[in-house]
Amino acid sequence: MDVKDMPTVEFGNSEEIQVGDWVIALGHPLGLSPDEGGATVTVGIVSNLGRSFTIQDIPYYDIIQTDAAINPGNSGGPLINLAGELVGINSAGAGEAENINFAINITTAQRVFDDIIQYGRVIRPYLGAFLNDITPAIACEYCLAKRVGAVVGRQGWT
Repeated sequence: MDVKDMPTVEFGNSEEIQVGDWVIALGHPLGLSPDEGGATVTVGIVSNLGRSFTIQDIPYYDIIQTDAAINPGNSGGPLINLAGELVGINSAGAGEAENINFAINITTAQRVFDDIIQYGRVIRPYLGAFLNDITPAIACEYCLAKRVGAVVGRQGWT
């Protein structure tokens, strides 16, 4: 099927996203087909910005935290602001907590999009290092006066 002139969503500006902004998460939770209820729409607010963490050895950085429900199967769906702009890509929920969900920031997602269009694949440099937030335990271990910033660690080839 050759489809032309389909409407597209506009990319939002990640610099304009603020904690407290309303967002809408779209997706197909639990892989439900249209006959089983299909797509869902949930709303919430941006709870935090710039989160960084690792889930199952996959590093995530500059992540949007929201309380809009992002259930299994919603990953890859759009996170939309109230202007109808794409501000994130739904990614994960914190299974051990309620109403803590994450979306990939549109700036990161747009770089991936642009790479796929230009090269047919994602181009990522490898530095051999990783970043983590400074936790209270790390601040205590290294006698840090401030508990803000990042820890840069060495990561070898696996």
